[in-house]
Amino acid sequence: MNESVNSILSKAKTHISAIFFVCGFLFDLITLNRIDQGLMLIQQAVFLALILVFLFIEIKAKLGGKLPAPVAKYRVYILHFLFGSLLSAFAIFYFLSSSGLTSLLFVISIIALMFINELPQFQKLNIPFKVSLFSVCLISYLSYLTPTILGFLGIGPLMLSGIIFFLLMTLNSVILQKMTDDNKFISKNFTTPSLITLAVFLGLYFLKVIPPVPLSIKKIGIYRSVEKADGKYILGHKKNPFKFWQSGETDFHYQAGDKIYCFAGIFSPTNFSDQVKFKWFLETKNGWHLSDQVPIKISGGRDQGFRAFTYKSNIQAGNWRVKVLTKDEREIGRINFSVTNAPSSNELQKEIY
Repeated sequence: MNESVNSILSKAKTHISAIFFVCGFLFDLITLNRIDQGLMLIQQAVFLALILVFLFIEIKAKLGGKLPAPVAKYRVYILHFLFGSLLSAFAIFYFLSSSGLTSLLFVISIIALMFINELPQFQKLNIPFKVSLFSVCLISYLSYLTPTILGFLGIGPLMLSGIIFFLLMTLNSVILQKMTDDNKFISKNFTTPSLITLAVFLGLYFLKVIPPVPLSIKKIGIYRSVEKADGKYILGHKKNPFKFWQSGETDFHYQAGDKIYCFAGIFSPTNFSDQVKFKWFLETKNGWHLSDQVPIKISGGRDQGFRAFTYKSNIQAGNWRVKVLTKDEREIGRINFSVTNAPSSNELQKEIY
């Protein structure tokens, strides 16, 4: 009996860092709310500061410094909890803002970082990998903190995020060099990984791979009518009884005189004021052809998102797609649907949003 218990405890000890990492992930799933929630932003800033403190401790230990016994024993587990919490939050926010294959691949890469950190071969990278992981967390945090504070997205908030990141990491590099008197070690293990991470992040942003946090689509659908009454929108669509789970129409039976509405609920932080574009595409033998685009001013604060819509009439039969994009052409959401020249026999359903 004792041998069995000792065996279980031994196995648990082997995976205890992974357990702490998962605990950080679960902590975020339970506590995560709006991306602009003040307490959450403060908590994430505190977690980033704590990670930085423990990175300093790791560097001190690597260079032969003596650590207090409790710190030496538990620092790895605490780091895993902090990384787990931050990366899970960023993965969730990026996922909510992502649309399209490239953005989803980026989200998958963030999730992969959560698990790669547990592999023995990556553990051997030690400080450079942890610094890179911290850099991903810091630039991700700044990339949605700055537009949340400024109230708009674009190159301005991005460059401000990059400048703040660069100044913070440079300042910490200088502090570490003075603490350790080993400029070469600090440059190789702290400064270089952080600058590489910044360069990669900026490159991915300009390639439109980074999802447009803090914006996200709460709802998007195709409807036959959109009316506003008493501060609410009444959406009309013909329900397919075999697709009871759908909101709106994905197979639109069109007749002359019909209008096709694309309605979206777009979440943005409080005091946010920016512009998005609805782009309508028709599939042709040469690919997707842009048919129309409509800029719409949005404002933030509403939990269910700013409600916006565009419509088309005299529409051609075929496969259609509507994309919702930021001013700098980063995709927030999309919907695909087909248009057929035929009468619809289903009754018009009303939906309130």
